Amino acid sequence: MLRLQPKSNNTRHRPQNESLLLSRSEKTKNFFNTVSKYGVLFHSNHLSIKTLNDKTKEYESHIIISKKVSPSAVSRNKIKRRVKALFKEISPKSKKVIFYGKKGISNLSFKELQEEVKYLIKKSEL
Repeated sequence: MLRLQPKSNNTRHRPQNESLLLSRSEKTKNFFNTVSKYGVLFHSNHLSIKTLNDKTKEYESHIIISKKVSPSAVSRNKIKRRVKALFKEISPKSKKVIFYGKKGISNLSFKELQEEVKYLIKKSEL
């Protein structure tokens, strides 16, 4: 007769190489905690950038535009798409980066936003 073992109470048990098994939200949380704690902050008129040199070949970027900056979700997403596209064009892929939008960024043209992103990348030596 086959006996079933009772399920253990520890359902979140992870093997030694736990980074492979982290959920997406846990990876994002770790990313933000690491970059916030050890990153270097640079400012321009409408954007701020926090960067972290990473020895691994991982590339990760996030853009944060709060509702105070632009109350419309459509304009926030438009800004995020533009910044992400500009950053992918310009930067190397060995950094961890967080962009923070400031008030007035929603009024910028694509060219003005491109100049600000280039300025910040040059300033942060990415």
